[in-house]
Amino acid sequence: MHYRDHWYLDCWDEDRRSLRTFAVDRMAAPEVLDAAAREVQEKDMIDTFGAGYGLFSGPVRGYARLRFRRERARWVGDERWHGKQTAHRLPDGRLELTVPYSEVEELLSEILRYGPDVEVLAPPELVEMVRERLERAIEQYR
Repeated sequence: MHYRDHWYLDCWDEDRRSLRTFAVDRMAAPEVLDAAAREVQEKDMIDTFGAGYGLFSGPVRGYARLRFRRERARWVGDERWHGKQTAHRLPDGRLELTVPYSEVEELLSEILRYGPDVEVLAPPELVEMVRERLERAIEQYR
């Protein structure tokens, strides 16, 4: 998988006996083995990697509803955060995006990079996490 200018490998991890994602650039000593690869059912791959937002996918824990300012909506409207996202433009040019997520930390990073150009509308616990992060950031400059 190619994600944000990096390559990742979704595969079975024999040591942990589960499906995992590995960063190719972090592999220290890859080896080609004679043994056949373990076959994994497509449904299992989708259940593990295809449900939530971004690289750290997994079972959906929630749906983030975000509203982007008109100035930013042009670019965000062209982005693909998730295959099951929904987006619609408001009459004033703003964009509302709903995206399923499983890993909240990656989603928080994505939201925070938009600063004042995005408002988190739901769920309430995500709104609170963003508010807390922004307050902690402001504290560093007081």
